Amino acid sequence: MSCHKGCHNVINSFTDTIDFARIHNALDIVADHGVDVSKERVQLKSLQHELFKLRQMKQFAVKFSTTLLSHY
Repeated sequence: MSCHKGCHNVINSFTDTIDFARIHNALDIVADHGVDVSKERVQLKSLQHELFKLRQMKQFAVKFSTTLLSHY
């Protein structure tokens, strides 16, 4: 099975983020060929959730360090 145009470049090089919509579309294409992708969809949702939590922690760390540095 060949990859349809655009189903692989899922990382936006400008923002260094993952294009989850493109991954979902690729999974839809694979599913249309009769392949069960339910496990991959669950893993993708888990990955999205983990990345969201990491972004929140990064924002907190930046805010905390900025606040700390402003006191010294």
